[in-house]
Amino acid sequence: MTEDGAIQETGASPGETVSRAPAVNRAVSLLRVISNAGAPISLNAISRAAGIMPGSCHHVLRALESEGLVRFNQADKRYTLGLGVVVLARQAVEAAIGGASVNAELEAISREFRISVCMMQVLPRDRMMVVAAHQGASPFSILLRIGQRFPAYAGATGRCVVAYSSAKPSELRLKFDKLRWADGPDFETWLAEAQAVRLLGYSVDEAQFMRGRVNISAPITKDGKFVRTLLTTVASQQFDPDTLARLKLSLRDAAARLSD
Repeated sequence: MTEDGAIQETGASPGETVSRAPAVNRAVSLLRVISNAGAPISLNAISRAAGIMPGSCHHVLRALESEGLVRFNQADKRYTLGLGVVVLARQAVEAAIGGASVNAELEAISREFRISVCMMQVLPRDRMMVVAAHQGASPFSILLRIGQRFPAYAGATGRCVVAYSSAKPSELRLKFDKLRWADGPDFETWLAEAQAVRLLGYSVDEAQFMRGRVNISAPITKDGKFVRTLLTTVASQQFDPDTLARLKLSLRDAAARLSD
């Protein structure tokens, strides 16, 4: 941006090499802005956020609209992501996680216990996202949607992440201190529970992250490294101890079959 407030297009962020495909960079930048907006967004707002001149921005958006990747509402003159993004994302997720085998494992557990179960993928900035899910038939089941995001270090899933982390205890302490628990453990207990994951093959959060809810997570590994996790969340009194024990082992065994 210049001193008078006008946007100056450079084709690259400070410190970055100028792209050999600036049109692609602009398109990706605009898609990210629209996605991060969380609500319909105007051309001028997109332009300011992306650092691209309104005229150039408009041309790229029209091209994206023609491909179904963005949607323009004539009534309020605002943009949202188009359904074409969903198609691309679904294909990418299925290719990355092995869609058929994953869905079969999730469905088997969901049907046996009448619960919702999902697969979580680690994202940058200490987040995890639901990348596959099967909804349970029980009225107690929590609705899980593909694309939902959660703190990576919270709950049972967080213990799985820590179990395979190479971070120092001091670094993990910083992440632990940022978490918001309903009734959380102290750091030493949390760390010990995480270290037990490799032995048990699963982790349990007993209504500590979510009051009145028990979440169970089992790590999926590749070449001995953590890549994803299976997760389910049930009401604290939903199952008797024997059924809950079977559920833990079912998640563990499914995660093991999906590991290599």
